[in-house]
Amino acid sequence: MKRQTTVPVRCPECDTTVALPVTRSLIVGNTASLYVDRGPLEEHLVVCEAERLLEGAE
Repeated sequence: MKRQTTVPVRCPECDTTVALPVTRSLIVGNTASLYVDRGPLEEHLVVCEAERLLEGAE
């Protein structure tokens, strides 16, 4: 089974690190491009926004 590679990305709202899975990598010459699945970050941002709204409602 192949190990899933992830890239750490910091959430701009709460400063938490979210691991995004790499879906594809491309190397051309001395340049590398990584394509990531943004789904985990988008889900995290929804949770961050909900928590922030709940804190403001109290």
